[in-house]
Amino acid sequence: MASLGGLIDTETRGTYTFASQRMALEDFMSNVTVIDHPLARAALTVCRDANTPSGGPFARQMARVGRVLAPYALAGIETDAKRVQTPLEVGHDGVIQHGKVALVPILRAGKALEQPFADLLERYCVWDLGLRRNEQTLKPEQYLNRIPERVPAVVQHTIVLEIMLATGGSSVHAVDILKERGATKITFVCVVSAPEGIRKLSEAHPDVDIFTVAVDERLTTMEDAFPPGYIVPGLGDAGRRLNDSAE
Repeated sequence: MASLGGLIDTETRGTYTFASQRMALEDFMSNVTVIDHPLARAALTVCRDANTPSGGPFARQMARVGRVLAPYALAGIETDAKRVQTPLEVGHDGVIQHGKVALVPILRAGKALEQPFADLLERYCVWDLGLRRNEQTLKPEQYLNRIPERVPAVVQHTIVLEIMLATGGSSVHAVDILKERGATKITFVCVVSAPEGIRKLSEAHPDVDIFTVAVDERLTTMEDAFPPGYIVPGLGDAGRRLNDSAE
């Protein structure tokens, strides 16, 4: 592992370095893992490009990012011992997945990460959570919740999936609901994050590990040409770009 400003092979925790400034984030970055992988960076670059068509082309690149993120975010799931007999009639002591993993995509954009995670899991369930941000207050508004009233005991790990961790309002709201309903081990996965969102989620839920591909510079304010609350440089409105077909 190395500083986030340098080239790293797998993952990094701690201080993030920008080209123009250094932000000491140790106080609220200890639970953050930045997956600085060349394939993820390449796909994210295409997603950031304003010339990338919305709909399928954008979604395919986001799925590529998800396929890199998933193995790291799922590395902490529990397993049970299992002994098998190989075709050479030799015994081998291996493992199988213990219980289920619940995937909680925050709609709309979080659905883009669902399949890359599902493809790696032997047993899983999906609980969609529909949240939209009020553009005046920047607060989350819930319009769909498929999280069970009580998290089943068979669920060993819950993974919240979102493309952008911007203000942190939706992420905190999602984790609040999961904990109220009995979830214990929760991981938050996103593609692009802002320091403000990381701070808010980490302060509200310091026990939740965060996995992200990029920590960007900041959020837009009233002084910017773009509306407040968007990540800079970011990739625009991920939900709209995923769902508006340009093909």
